[in-house]
Amino acid sequence: GKPNEEKSVYESLITIDYIDALANAEEQQRLVPSDPYLAAKCRYWADKVNRECCSPYYGVLVRTDEEERMENFNKLVSGLKAFSREIEKNGDGKTFLGGDRLSNTDISLMPWAFRYYIFEHYRGEEYAIPYDE
Repeated sequence: GKPNEEKSVYESLITIDYIDALANAEEQQRLVPSDPYLAAKCRYWADKVNRECCSPYYGVLVRTDEEERMENFNKLVSGLKAFSREIEKNGDGKTFLGGDRLSNTDISLMPWAFRYYIFEHYRGEEYAIPYDE
């Protein structure tokens, strides 16, 4: 059918929620849990990941001042560590914020995480993401 331009949805995080609601999937296939507390937790972390792990990405690549670049890189790494600690709270070696299933939070990070390798390539070894900390 024809797209309805009167119902356009913008912004990645909002679009993820919108698509999840439209899909009306069963609980285990949802990106946003139907439980209000878990949904709020995922939305909080999706926003936090967006601010702390995604937004600083451009600061690392675009800023010309070395101090500003490193400040953005440190903010990004700090955000990744906080997210990792939150996942670890799930216990049992869970991979996603939602435990055994992908959540809106995980999806908000993935496109950026797959590109973090370019920091080291373009900015040097000091911009390598520390995987073992």
